[in-house]
Amino acid sequence: MFEKVLSKNDVGHRGHQSGFLVPKNQAIGGVFPELSAIAKNPCIKLKLLNWHTGERLEAKFIHYNNKHDEYRVTGLRRWFVSAGLMNGDIVQIKKVSGEGVLLLSYQKREYTAAQKVEYDVKLDEAHSALEGTLGSEGKRRKRAAYLKKKAAEIHGKACLCCGFTSERRYAGIKKVIIDFHHIYPLGARVGPVKVRAIDLIPLCPNCHRAVHTRVPPIRWEVLRKCLIPSA
Repeated sequence: MFEKVLSKNDVGHRGHQSGFLVPKNQAIGGVFPELSAIAKNPCIKLKLLNWHTGERLEAKFIHYNNKHDEYRVTGLRRWFVSAGLMNGDIVQIKKVSGEGVLLLSYQKREYTAAQKVEYDVKLDEAHSALEGTLGSEGKRRKRAAYLKKKAAEIHGKACLCCGFTSERRYAGIKKVIIDFHHIYPLGARVGPVKVRAIDLIPLCPNCHRAVHTRVPPIRWEVLRKCLIPSA
């Protein structure tokens, strides 16, 4: 079984989250599949089962064999957020015999109320940016591209309403086609405001236009219930 005490970098307190670090002595010959010894930054998909909810997840096991020479498991940012994991909590991964699936679980340490408040504040600071300043023409409000990247790490790049992803819909198109919708619209607020990455959600262009057919915008959960099943 693989077991890791999460660091501040693992949970994104430093504004950087590229997966949690796997010590070398646990990366080779343990629960993780063998990686190529000659490829540059070899990577393999992991099929995971969330022990707490039964949800199927996917992640990547990567060996960054550049100057850092480190192993990481990436693609679990959304799981970190939904589980409310903090630095000091423990992530566990173990093999499920015969299924090719790894069992993913966690253990939380005890926190005081003050520590939980401090954690939330630090996470907001690391994954927030000012948006809404007027551009040179004085009309369109500026967005922070950094937040879209962080929002994708948290929510993924599939439309939360219809599940659309460009890679599954269009063959040969590598560019990701997805919008990020502000849950709290910038147009409804005056001046630049602090926006959290978790408050930007991925919607396909069609669903994004649909939520903005009303003022205030339709909540994405409501729009999802309005979808007509495909014939």
